Amino acid sequence: MSGIDKTMKNLSLLFIPLFLFTPFINFLNFDERLLDLGEFYFYGITILIAFYICTHAIFKKEDFIFNVRTVDIFCFSLVLFILGRYSLTDTFSFTSHPFLRILIITIVYIIFNFYINIKNPLFISILLTSFSITGIVLSIHCILQFFNIISSNSYFDILSVFRNPSILTNYLCTILPLSFSVLKGTGSTNVWGRVLKYTNFISFILICIVLLLTKERTGWIACLGGIGAVAIIKNQNLLFKLKRVIRSPFQVISLLLIFVICSLSVSYLLYTLKPQSVLGRIFIYGNTLNIIKDNFLFGVGYDKFQSVYNLYQSQYFLSNPQDLLNQLIADNIKTPFNEYLLIWAELGIFGLLLLLLIIKETFNNGFLILNRINERLLRIGALGSFVSILLCALFSYPFNEISILINILVVSAIIHSNQAAKYTLLIRHSYVKVLSVIGLVALTCICYCVILLFSNQKKWEQAALYAQKGYFNSNVYENLYPVLQSNEHFLYNYGVELLMDGEYIKSIKILEEAKRYSVNTDILLYLADGYKAIKNYTKAEELYLLSMNMVPKKFIPKHALMELYDEMGNCTKANIWAKKILKKKIQIPSKEVYLIMQQANKILEKKCN
Repeated sequence: MSGIDKTMKNLSLLFIPLFLFTPFINFLNFDERLLDLGEFYFYGITILIAFYICTHAIFKKEDFIFNVRTVDIFCFSLVLFILGRYSLTDTFSFTSHPFLRILIITIVYIIFNFYINIKNPLFISILLTSFSITGIVLSIHCILQFFNIISSNSYFDILSVFRNPSILTNYLCTILPLSFSVLKGTGSTNVWGRVLKYTNFISFILICIVLLLTKERTGWIACLGGIGAVAIIKNQNLLFKLKRVIRSPFQVISLLLIFVICSLSVSYLLYTLKPQSVLGRIFIYGNTLNIIKDNFLFGVGYDKFQSVYNLYQSQYFLSNPQDLLNQLIADNIKTPFNEYLLIWAELGIFGLLLLLLIIKETFNNGFLILNRINERLLRIGALGSFVSILLCALFSYPFNEISILINILVVSAIIHSNQAAKYTLLIRHSYVKVLSVIGLVALTCICYCVILLFSNQKKWEQAALYAQKGYFNSNVYENLYPVLQSNEHFLYNYGVELLMDGEYIKSIKILEEAKRYSVNTDILLYLADGYKAIKNYTKAEELYLLSMNMVPKKFIPKHALMELYDEMGNCTKANIWAKKILKKKIQIPSKEVYLIMQQANKILEKKCN
């Protein structure tokens, strides 16, 4: 895409870093279940920049050249398919985060592909320096957390501003190959050249240290893959020389055997670090493939995986009660730890094929290396980052974090810059004005939705904090419900608070709605408690059993069933579950488990008539 004047392209020197610094917003330490400030910052910056661009286009008396590339066709086809598939689900809402995220990311894609100018040396320097500064700051923060100088306020030792170390390393994997690509410098002796050289060197060293400290295998594989891609592309002549030396079939087979042996050895070493994690992933992949098998063409619907997967897991354990190994490692799952399987499960084979076409087109353009050294280094580094992202997507969930998505969009725009257009559209100034006005109206609507969502989530944050202290205000939650009814965390919180407040019918209604967005043992247990409170024992039993089969290692569902049968006066079944509880192996000793065991003994002391 092109057709933007010089003034607007120079503006990109300012707003691209604003996007890249999104992770720093999370230093404000909000609970992202209630208010993800980084995501709202991303929405706000996008809307402001898009407003400025549309306003500028109205007053600029010039025609507009719109170049459409092959990758743009694939990307917009995927967006339209996602929106179409999402609109058919029972969770669709214009004020939901999934809907707003799709729209905002589409706008950012257009902005980046118009304004990222890799022919401008100053832009290249600012872009790479912004990446490296982000890497340096987050790495220093991680190191301080590791040595307990700064608390992580989490179960994990290192996570910086992210939810867990996996997302942290996924993010750093988008920066490391870029830093590595310019380690030897750009050949420039000016101020920016020296700043670029030293900041990227420091960033590279610190990120490597953090990756070692996190012990995240996905991060190691992804970074090695990205750095390897950069090294191979930068040393193509060496590969050609190697090809001339290795000619005989024996040499080729020997090299392949060495590669296979080394790969198997490394894979085994990585497996020994966290064997349970590997077995858990394999189990999750198997259940996800069952979802795909049942929804092969169109998937279960966008953003519906977490409302479906645990039901499949429950069915698996119901059909395979003898699988004790997977019973010990299974837990509530929100993602399959593989973005390709997730897209296939949610969007079907059509969604996956569109993604693969985008990846193929990106690689095709990535190898069109430019002659200028600065442009070449940037594109090689971007291609290395793209390889890292694809590897992360095999074992993790990088597409779930907004900061990583921003980096993906930047990297993609760099790779596709200067690509030949497939179609060229000349838009006259009069039509540009009309389209800009339509754009401003659409942006105003989006801005209204974002502000409404932000203000209501801020109010919910305050209400939830008061509810935790025992001051639940039903009226506040009721007023927030119309806007936040598509937020599964709000529905869960609201439903549980209503249950604790004795409003059982209302609680059941809200928790049944929450079930449409996410199904896990916690939601099912509270929902079953609600049905139990209104004496609907059949429904309560069904939900308790579903929860128990979902994650068999948990004591609480078994305890709930035992209490239910005791309350119903079914002494025989109460005794059966009491015996099961006492026979169950304790993985992690706790006061709660001890009390459950104590109550099971009391149940067995009762004599059945």
